[in-house]
Amino acid sequence: MIWCAFVRYRHSGYFLGSVIVFSVGAYTESCGIRLLFMVINSKVLREVVERYRVCSTEVEPGLEPIRESPNYEIAQVMYCFAIPTATNSLANCTALMIILFGYTEAQLLGLSEELLCLWDDAGHFSQFENGTKTEVMNNFVRQRLKYIIKLHNENIDLLKQLEQVLRVSMALEFLVLMAGLIAALLGGVENTYMEIPFAFAQLFMNCYLGQKIIDASETFETAVYGCRWENFDTANMKTVLIVFQNSQKTLKLSAGGVAILSFQCLMSVVKSSYSFYTTLQSTLK
Repeated sequence: MIWCAFVRYRHSGYFLGSVIVFSVGAYTESCGIRLLFMVINSKVLREVVERYRVCSTEVEPGLEPIRESPNYEIAQVMYCFAIPTATNSLANCTALMIILFGYTEAQLLGLSEELLCLWDDAGHFSQFENGTKTEVMNNFVRQRLKYIIKLHNENIDLLKQLEQVLRVSMALEFLVLMAGLIAALLGGVENTYMEIPFAFAQLFMNCYLGQKIIDASETFETAVYGCRWENFDTANMKTVLIVFQNSQKTLKLSAGGVAILSFQCLMSVVKSSYSFYTTLQSTLK
């Protein structure tokens, strides 16, 4: 990709081809960055996945002239192997992130639903136990709160570990994707209209996952306050207060600690990319 964009097409003067090759290469290299950080932190990543379970093509100059036999046939075979490999790696990395972050979101939403139904469940449980109704209900609430606190803390710890592994790679991915998006815009939307949605989809996926985590965390916070804690005894009220204080620290995903992944971040990236593009375009003219 680097050779084509900065050597071959530079000598030929084919600016559009250089822009297209660079933008496509930048989009696919975002996968390589994430995969590299996954390999570097493979031990931590395996531990995180286990805990969840329990609870770019480089063209060689030697193929010139590319359209003559057998160089053309060799290049086509290389493309046939390289393109599925690149797309498969990107799909697998993205799918793994969706599964892990989605699991955390599902856990938070499930715990939120359980909190909202906690007092009603305690009332149903008291019908089958001996003792005063209030005492039985509060004992049930106490046990369920312990379970909820344990799962909530576990998900916070897992998310922090996963975010620690991927935060730098996400920041680099954003920079690479922004560079590719700007290059595609410089090449003209009429020429690169098929590439721009691909870059936007990758940016959107990361920000979408971050936004879903934020929304699930806020839903959990609302559920803690709406669990009808005013009916609990003093000990359970104190426990709910602790849970509420913890839930006010909204869970977030960051790109290298620079930006919080969310829809607001997505709009900021798109706006910054377009601003940088207009600056470069006016400079080139």
